[in-house]
Amino acid sequence: MLAIPEERQHIFNSTAYMIEKKLLDLQSYIKAHSQKLRYVSLEYTSILSEEDMLQIEEEIERMYDLLEGFCNDYGVRKMKTAMQSELMVKANFLWEDLTGAVSLRGYGELDKSIVNDYTNKMNIIIDSVNQLIQQLTKKNHYANNKG
Repeated sequence: MLAIPEERQHIFNSTAYMIEKKLLDLQSYIKAHSQKLRYVSLEYTSILSEEDMLQIEEEIERMYDLLEGFCNDYGVRKMKTAMQSELMVKANFLWEDLTGAVSLRGYGELDKSIVNDYTNKMNIIIDSVNQLIQQLTKKNHYANNKG
């Protein structure tokens, strides 16, 4: 293991965590598209064969091996993170994106009934995200006060 000054260790930690998050994203897409998930506004198509997918998955595994070597060489410790916290972060980003999408201002003139209908639908979806956030907050509160 290489001796990294303690005040600089965060650089190596952040780099490793960023790489692993991106690898997780890649794996998530592969898993999501190989499963029969529910798609409503998206339709995924692929020209990748099963062999292509296996090669991609093997390369991702190779990247994990490289990342493991990186972590070992630079003393990057595993960062514990709670699933509830990760879900909370993603739900909050979704909430921010949705609240920014409520307004149709700046897109030109639209019939008021369309604007009202769109705004109502967006507010219902935002309320649903709020419910999810409240549920996760309760779980986080319970987990933090347990034991």
